[in-house]
Amino acid sequence: MKHPLWQIGAGGVLCVGLGFLLGRTNPPHHYQQFGQSKYLIDTTTGVLCMPFPEGPNLTALDTFRVAAGLAPQDPPPNDPATIVPRCGAK
Repeated sequence: MKHPLWQIGAGGVLCVGLGFLLGRTNPPHHYQQFGQSKYLIDTTTGVLCMPFPEGPNLTALDTFRVAAGLAPQDPPPNDPATIVPRCGAK
């Protein structure tokens, strides 16, 4: 099975080009702690994110509403759980 040298070269260039394109569209993400806070910063995009989802911050009234089978009230618009996305979420 003898293959011409140009086919081997073309296959190598195709593999390298495809690997480059896939790496550009799906870059690896690297997270570092942002100062002393609980947030992480994605060094690829520069976006802050939460490493773990936070549970709902239920007040005493919300606890009684949940116990009664009602939905808790919506969080305030400046709640960090709604502003800062989870890490890995787009």
